[in-house]
Amino acid sequence: MVIERRHRFPYLDASGALSIPLLLALLAVTFTGFGIWALERHWRFLTTDQLRIDACVGRTASSLKDTVESLERANRIIKILRISMLAAIAAEKNPAAVALIDKALRVQELRQNLLLKAWSASQTKWLLKRGCDGEADQPLPLPPLDLVRPPEDGLGPNALAWVPTKPAEFVIRLSHHPRSAAAGVMQKEFKNEGWQTVWYPPLGFKRPNIY
Repeated sequence: MVIERRHRFPYLDASGALSIPLLLALLAVTFTGFGIWALERHWRFLTTDQLRIDACVGRTASSLKDTVESLERANRIIKILRISMLAAIAAEKNPAAVALIDKALRVQELRQNLLLKAWSASQTKWLLKRGCDGEADQPLPLPPLDLVRPPEDGLGPNALAWVPTKPAEFVIRLSHHPRSAAAGVMQKEFKNEGWQTVWYPPLGFKRPNIY
C-alpha cells in the first residue's frame, strides 16, 4: 500500500519543491497588502494636512471677522460721541461733559489704532510662519484693512473710513500641495447685521458657515 506523503507547508509539493501557482498567489496577496497600506498612509497624511490648514484658515478668518466688527463698533460709538460733543459745545454750560466726551473719543481712537496695528502684525506673522505653523504651507497674503481716519476737527477724532469703499468680502487662502483651504469674511445680506465667515472649497461652492 502506497501512502502519499503531504508536506506540512501548503506552498510546497510532495517533494518539498515550491508550487509556482501558490507562490505567485502569495506574492500577489503580499504586494496588494503593501499597496493598500501605502494608499491608506497617503490618504491619512492628506487628511491630516487638510484638517490642519482648515483649522488655520478658520482661526484666521474668525480673528479677521472679530477685528472688522470691533472696528465698526468703535466707529458707531465715535459717531454717537461726536453728536454728543456737538450738543455739549452748543450748550456752553457744561465744560466737564465736553472733557468727558473728548476722553471717550480718545479711548475709541486708541482702540481702533491698536486693532489696526494688531492686524498688520498678523499679516507679517502669517507670511513669516507660512500660515499658522510653518510646515511648508503656501499662504497668500492676508487681506489689508484699507481704513483711514479723516483729519481731526473741532469735535475731536473722526471715525475711520474705508478707502475707496467698504469691501464686500475678505478672502483668506492657504495651501499645502495638493490640499488647499479658503475662507471669506463677508457682509451679511443686510449690511447692518454685521459680518459672517464662510468656507470656499477649491471648486468654488460654499461650505456651511464656520459659525
